[in-house]
Amino acid sequence: MPRVIRCDCGFESTGDTDDALVANAQAHARAAHDTELADGLVRMLVRTTAPEDPPTNPRSPG
Repeated sequence: MPRVIRCDCGFESTGDTDDALVANAQAHARAAHDTELADGLVRMLVRTTAPEDPPTNPRSPG
């Protein structure tokens, strides 16, 4: 089942592996928020998603 990570700013990344999501989230954190995120923290934020799951942030497209 696809996995997703979402940021409060509206960023969203989906993928089949946590490793890819961690890399995407860390790159986003550096570029958009000028911060570093530890692997363990990012892994706690990764969720399994069903295709019908709506975005959690009203600013997110979808």
